[in-house]
Amino acid sequence: MKDVLRHIDSEALRLSRHALFTGWLDNDAIPLREKFVFTPMALDFIMGFRDFNMYFVRYPEPRNELEASLNAHSREDETHSALLLRDWASLELDKVFDWAPRDLYWWLTCDETVSSRRADFELTSLVYHNPDPLFRFALIESMEAAGEVFFTRTVPIAEALGPDESFPYFGRYHLERETGHLQDGDERPFRTTTLTPAQRDKAIALATRVFEIFHFHFTTWADFAHAVHDKRWTFDARSQGRAAAVLRPDRPRDVTRFLALEHPSRPTTQAEPLNALCQKAFDALWQTPAYHWMREAWPGDFRRMTRYFLLQWVVDNWACADYFRFDTAYARPESPVERGINRLSTLYASEMNCRYTEWETLRLDEYTNWSPSEALRHFWLDERVAEHRAIFADLRKLTFRYPEPRYRYWIMKCFIRFGDPMIHSLGTAMRRAGEADEAFIMFAGRPERMHPDLPPDPEADEAIANLEQQPLTPENIRTIQEIIAETHRQEARRSAVTWQIIREERYAPFDRRWTARHRPN
Repeated sequence: MKDVLRHIDSEALRLSRHALFTGWLDNDAIPLREKFVFTPMALDFIMGFRDFNMYFVRYPEPRNELEASLNAHSREDETHSALLLRDWASLELDKVFDWAPRDLYWWLTCDETVSSRRADFELTSLVYHNPDPLFRFALIESMEAAGEVFFTRTVPIAEALGPDESFPYFGRYHLERETGHLQDGDERPFRTTTLTPAQRDKAIALATRVFEIFHFHFTTWADFAHAVHDKRWTFDARSQGRAAAVLRPDRPRDVTRFLALEHPSRPTTQAEPLNALCQKAFDALWQTPAYHWMREAWPGDFRRMTRYFLLQWVVDNWACADYFRFDTAYARPESPVERGINRLSTLYASEMNCRYTEWETLRLDEYTNWSPSEALRHFWLDERVAEHRAIFADLRKLTFRYPEPRYRYWIMKCFIRFGDPMIHSLGTAMRRAGEADEAFIMFAGRPERMHPDLPPDPEADEAIANLEQQPLTPENIRTIQEIIAETHRQEARRSAVTWQIIREERYAPFDRRWTARHRPN
């Protein structure tokens, strides 16, 4: 382990010479208040750090002192994301960027930040796929060392800008918790461990990759800061969001039709019970109180109800495309069925393209009257939205657990189809209200109108079409049954949270304020 720690120290020294420090933070020509203007490009990493620690670093049931030490560290680290909002306010970044909530949410999920989000996905994947605490320690220790390098350079700037309490994230408070080592956890069991040569080499490789990711992040942050400073940054959320939402006139019959509950029309004797389980789960979700209420009992207008839904499901609605981009797609597909999974992933990701215009149609910016920082808090830190974040983390872990294309197919099928009771329930209310299909194309049951035309790949499409016809081993069947049960439980949890916020009238203050402002004279 000493070899690993020496390697981490060496990589940290190299990182300290990065241009983010030498060309930006240490550059006296840059005004102090501009030094942290890179913050929007760092949002996914900073604000996502809470989920990273809570759901991926932490062991649900630690089995030894090594895992317990990592858990103690994660409990401290999960608190750091919330610190940023104080710095954001002190830097007056609401005014600097002047974003409406929908503009901020578009920024968090658009193509300009996709590479940063992909890097954060890789960090999450590395931690998940290395449950051995010795390897997980190498990953976390590398991140801590990178953090110490970063905050050592930000503290003097924060202290020059104002008191410590105004800059708890970039200032000394955070640095004291980024010592380059585990916080609140005992490192001695790790440091005294003797690794085999193979373990040492793997730990060093993992540490190297973490530092490569931080080099990438710091380069991206520096490039963004220079672009803003030089007035070369021309992000326009409105034009991007509206352009992405342009609908095609037709409904293509593409590979997604093979994920229908009714497919295949003639299932094998092995697949038939699995399809019956899926149908049973769908029927149970259809009858949950929240979705029944949407269809049958909602006393008000459709748009008022949908505002409730989109505020509560804000993470699902805005971040779901990344699940398909990063989690279900194969980075290097090696077979027709893997190419088919990637085609499905691309098409399902496109179904989130109307998220900006739906928010705009519902006038949710005016409805909430949120500042950008309030929108950030709701998305990342709201206690009820956090319940959706936890469910999404469980879905991601399920997808990580079963990388084989057969299982990934079933995870995608269940996730999509078990979401249909909610989508179709909103669609029922939408039709009753006389809303045009184009206003809420997903709820109208026409998501294919958002699908792009993919390059033809009949071999990949055929592999997906025939996948459920392939013979299954008893282990295959047990795993698919587990996938069906777990995705059903996840969707039932979403429905239960939704029903709870409906019964509590959680967003009623927004309703009352909206009604008062729009009451006829």
